[in-house]
Amino acid sequence: MIRRRRIGTGTLAVGFAVAAIAAGGATAATAMDVHARLAPVAGTKKAGKFSGVLAEISPHRITPGGAATPPQPGPWRLTWSLTLPKLAGPMTATLRIGSARSPRVLCTQCSKKAGGAIVLTARQGKSLSKADAVVVVRTRSAKLRGSVKISTVSPVAKG
Repeated sequence: MIRRRRIGTGTLAVGFAVAAIAAGGATAATAMDVHARLAPVAGTKKAGKFSGVLAEISPHRITPGGAATPPQPGPWRLTWSLTLPKLAGPMTATLRIGSARSPRVLCTQCSKKAGGAIVLTARQGKSLSKADAVVVVRTRSAKLRGSVKISTVSPVAKG
């Protein structure tokens, strides 16, 4: 008999946090699932979906004497994916965080299924962790928009 297991989103969140640690040489303090339903605003009646994992990265520095310094508020890493309806023309997706004047570009020339990762400042990461962000997808003739929500927060052991 063959058993099959499905990987849940909790495993996925921890996996992304571990990957962020390995890639950045730092330790993750918090990982959380983020998502947004991208509702049609203009030019279409079809919705899209944004999802991702936000991980706080707290770098430890080693002094010349070999002692680790206490972690300082550091950058955050957002690994994200978009599922978009078929829209006419090139699509651009942005993430508006807090009261920042300029949004972070997730992708230009986005495909129907797009994904990637971006590094956020400590301030941007903290705002996003409080669900203070909006995802906007635009084409010449359509616009989708959705507020980011936090669905799961997983503390990750520091190493």
